[in-house]
Amino acid sequence: MKAICVKNIKNVTSATSFKGENKYDLTIGKIYEIYEVQQFAPNLLPKKWQVIDDFRKNVHTPLDFFKPIVEYRNEQIEKILK
Repeated sequence: MKAICVKNIKNVTSATSFKGENKYDLTIGKIYEIYEVQQFAPNLLPKKWQVIDDFRKNVHTPLDFFKPIVEYRNEQIEKILK
């Protein structure tokens, strides 16, 4: 499925109270081909997208990093009409 990148930073908190963020090599506003990752334990692990990043690496990202193009387009039209 083709989708547009809307986020590329994930906040991370570890068990030792380390707080930070992971930045993915994705360009906000760019369209990517994304695939849903089949999880080994779907009830325990969060769903993710599999995508080829800007440096041609295969990465897994959270679901909220992308929006379907139609949904993104409709949101932009609604903002303009306000």
